[in-house]
Amino acid sequence: MNVNELCVDSKPRKFQPSVSWIPPENFDLKFNVDESAREKSGQAGIGGVSRDVNSKVLCMFSLSVGLQDPIKEEVLAIQQACYLCMSKSWMVGREVEIVSDSKLEV
Repeated sequence: MNVNELCVDSKPRKFQPSVSWIPPENFDLKFNVDESAREKSGQAGIGGVSRDVNSKVLCMFSLSVGLQDPIKEEVLAIQQACYLCMSKSWMVGREVEIVSDSKLEV
């Protein structure tokens, strides 16, 4: 897979988003992942963002996955988050919570 990823040094947000993010309770990092598809074209993509307990964005990714089944797309997003957690030296050995909105795939 050719993934577009960005690991950044960011400051916590100073505004309250419309959807609140809950920091990880018993983990060092939290990786939120999701899939997205266009109904008419069938094109799909996956993405994810990793934050620490202070909501500092540490790493994010986005990837076009073409024509896929929504269940497979969600699994690919979870898989990509796992890959990044194992491939980034600063993430290896840290406790990471991976969160998806799909209970079936988790």
